[in-house]
Amino acid sequence: MGEDQARVLRRALRKTLREEERFLSRKEERPAWKEAVEGKVPEQLHATLDLAFQKAFRLVFLQGSGLIERTIPEEKLRRGFAEAAQPDGGRPARKGLGRMKASASRGSLGGTALATASGLGMGLAGLGLPDIPLLTAVLLRGIYRAGACYGFSWREPREKLFALGVIRAALAPDAAERDAAFRALGEPAGELEEEIRRTAAVLSQALLLEKFIQGIPLVGAAGGLVNNRACSRVFRLAAIQYRKRYLRERLAALEG
Repeated sequence: MGEDQARVLRRALRKTLREEERFLSRKEERPAWKEAVEGKVPEQLHATLDLAFQKAFRLVFLQGSGLIERTIPEEKLRRGFAEAAQPDGGRPARKGLGRMKASASRGSLGGTALATASGLGMGLAGLGLPDIPLLTAVLLRGIYRAGACYGFSWREPREKLFALGVIRAALAPDAAERDAAFRALGEPAGELEEEIRRTAAVLSQALLLEKFIQGIPLVGAAGGLVNNRACSRVFRLAAIQYRKRYLRERLAALEG
């Protein structure tokens, strides 16, 4: 039975690694409108965004975690994971892994919808910065929920570092920064404050033009759609990474 389980897990891990490779190798074309808008962005906006994201992360990590946790059905996810992880005739896996993946996908869809709605609403009103705390909370909530679907608790200190690394790896415009963040996911380390500053810098760079556009009434609705894209990429990578961690840990336990 153990070898049957390991075989299924190894097959799932290979599939997950291929999905990870496709995610990391995908190149997004730069829209033409960004070239037209880039020169019109005030010089101080980047620094303003950077500080806003830093403040939002500190607020969520130090004061807002309880609010995020109350929106995650922790007990339900824990039961679902425990049931899915049980071997089923030597195949823990096929159905169990499918249930974990489906649960993570449902959470991603809900979080993306919330972020899109907030971005569009703020964009129509011409407010680009006020939705940053909500966007930050939605990003962290989605990552935490994806981890819970694979049995990882967001209450562990290293998961905060892991969450910040996922955001950088998913959204960093610079390839070197993205690759460095991705490699660090294997063993999250560092001081939380420094990781907050690094992640805020990536977000402010990645979302600079969209948040500028979002500050223009009515036109800003287009910029608000960036919340959808950002959350979609982050949640997808989070699910891939937690799935990979789960499979590797299960295989290590089976193979002793």
